[in-house]
Amino acid sequence: MSGDSLNKHVVFKTRASRDFWYPPGRSPTESFVIRLENCHATAVGKIVTLTFKGTEEAALPGHLKVTGVNAGRLGIALLDTDGSSLLKPGASHNKGQGEKVTGNSLELPFGAYVVATPEALRTKSVVPGDYEATATFELTYR
Repeated sequence: MSGDSLNKHVVFKTRASRDFWYPPGRSPTESFVIRLENCHATAVGKIVTLTFKGTEEAALPGHLKVTGVNAGRLGIALLDTDGSSLLKPGASHNKGQGEKVTGNSLELPFGAYVVATPEALRTKSVVPGDYEATATFELTYR
């Protein structure tokens, strides 16, 4: 595992609250990469799957729950390695197929964006302020 992938922070650019008042009520996607390095020879040829884990936003199934002033009003979507499919917490990347380890390193590109809940869109209730969400990830080799 690359050192910069052990504790990954995805920072979303500052957006006006009104960006979350009207459909689609979401931020641009921020890209990030999980790097696997120095893959042991016994891992080469195997399939690695990455699974994010975190608390889901009840109003947005499949999205991470945020804390802060917009808790219950915003969620964080994680995008799979294809760049467009929602990767729900608890689901393995690449639609559950994972990636074949072919060398001593592997890069797994993901994306994330912030989105307003349906109720927050309806009531225009997203307000300025900080928010965050936390997810962990688990690697499985088979």
